[in-house]
Amino acid sequence: MISHSHTTLCQLAKRWLLKTVGCSVAFAELKTNSLTQEEPDAIGWIRGGRDSFLIEVKVSRADFHADRKKFFRKHPEFGVGKFRYFMTPPNLLSIDDLPPGWGLLEAQNKRVRVIHGQHPKKQQLAEFIFQPNTQAELAMQTSLLRRTSMRVGDLQELTATHINDYFIKLNELKREIREIEHQKNADQSHLVAMGVGCEY
Repeated sequence: MISHSHTTLCQLAKRWLLKTVGCSVAFAELKTNSLTQEEPDAIGWIRGGRDSFLIEVKVSRADFHADRKKFFRKHPEFGVGKFRYFMTPPNLLSIDDLPPGWGLLEAQNKRVRVIHGQHPKKQQLAEFIFQPNTQAELAMQTSLLRRTSMRVGDLQELTATHINDYFIKLNELKREIREIEHQKNADQSHLVAMGVGCEY
């Protein structure tokens, strides 16, 4: 049975965004310098970044009620996520507990069940669509790119290096194949010269 720790559910939420929703990129327990200081438990982007999915993990009702006091919850237009969900252990929250427009996900044995809200595989419903704070989302993405560049260096140079390494290995493989074919032909010629495999 899956642990219902906050970190475990955040990772499960990230996996759900990538595998089920189909986000091209997703992050768990994101710490960035966003404009509103919002730090999503899990967030992902799909369709070239046009649609964003926010998941807030709650493992207690006290944590859920404390979340309501945050500025970007009181003023949803300042929050991130075109689609927004709470993820909880089973039976922690009811649909009546949810703020307007929010969905509810439950973690059940390493699987995620959509209890309420926008289902990622179904037609989008207007009642579950928020107008996300795109400036805050852009600030998050920029912060992530900046930190990635600091860790691995220039991303463009990194990509160019990977491509160059690929072609080097490809040429080495082609050379090995040519050498194998050359040796094979030489062996066949030797066998013919020895009369092995000749038809009489």
